[in-house]
Amino acid sequence: MPVALRVFVVDDEPAIRRILARTLRARGCTVLEAADGTEALTQLLTGDYDVVISDLSMPGLSGWELWREIRRARPALAERWIFVSATPPPPVPDGPQPCYVAKPFDAEGVWREVQGIAARNRSPRPDSDR
Repeated sequence: MPVALRVFVVDDEPAIRRILARTLRARGCTVLEAADGTEALTQLLTGDYDVVISDLSMPGLSGWELWREIRRARPALAERWIFVSATPPPPVPDGPQPCYVAKPFDAEGVWREVQGIAARNRSPRPDSDR
């Protein structure tokens, strides 16, 4: 039996978190949630997650600032990131661009992106931080 994907959802809008969590749990994922980047940071620095879904614009530590912190500390996790936001993330001049899904989003479209990231990362790489 395959191991459930561990997905971390970070969004300051409870309705968005609820939709994403319900969609992912219905597909067998283990979902953890945070209402902002500050709340998510410690868990992302120490936990084991297959995919992170984050809003960009949040109070306190924004999604972009959170991603940059994770990129410095856990680069492999930063490559398993999906931004779900009304505006696209800024360009990344020195590395891969994170995945982006525009709000309003189709939950099935987000699920397809999660599956794509999971498929790319099924076999651990030597530089994996998981």
